[in-house]
Amino acid sequence: MKKIITICILYLFTQSCSKGINSSDYAKSLLAGKTWFLDYSIQNNITKSFIGKNTYFIQFTKNDQTTDSDGLIGNFSVEENNSILSLKINALTPSGTSANYTYQIDQIGLDQLIVSFRQDTIVIKKIFSTTH
Repeated sequence: MKKIITICILYLFTQSCSKGINSSDYAKSLLAGKTWFLDYSIQNNITKSFIGKNTYFIQFTKNDQTTDSDGLIGNFSVEENNSILSLKINALTPSGTSANYTYQIDQIGLDQLIVSFRQDTIVIKKIFSTTH
């Protein structure tokens, strides 16, 4: 019995001393260092598949930089507001025009990313995957 109490106290002590990571930093760590490939786009309940096709991809580096298959180069950040995560991209096109956009992160994991954005009154979802 004494051993169980000691283990419980040690567990509580180690848990109270560990630092947690916030949601935006965790999401950013899942994005960084990977190339994400567009698999599906969903708009007006119509799903378009891009699996097996040379299509859009986006890379995120561990030093907050991003490049994509359209030639955009810039920086990214992940922000949390009222428990909603947003992926913000501030980039330049190959011609030097500013391209800034924001995606809502609906789901993120080790190898899948689902984001959405509103274009006028239409919500568009994009589903990405990575191979690490």
